[in-house]
Amino acid sequence: MISNILLFAGLIMFVIGSFGFIKMKDFYSNLQAVSIADTIGLFTIVLALIVEYPEHIGKLIIIGLLILITDPVTSHIIALGATRAGLKVGEKKKWV
Repeated sequence: MISNILLFAGLIMFVIGSFGFIKMKDFYSNLQAVSIADTIGLFTIVLALIVEYPEHIGKLIIIGLLILITDPVTSHIIALGATRAGLKVGEKKKWV
């Protein structure tokens, strides 16, 4: 029961992140909306799996820690690359 609630909460976070991606106007706002929702959603799903399958708790904790470490770092690297490419904060999206 608790795992189903956590799984549904993770799914809701992904949906909220998708709406944030559509609604936000510039690249950096899109990146923030998606990265926060992705990190929280994935970690909530991992928590649901820990509750559902406690025999795999060690592996799932390692996965959860990797998610908490790599998602923000990846978002930071993407934002750094966009800044170095000359993309200004607040610029409208440019679809190539």
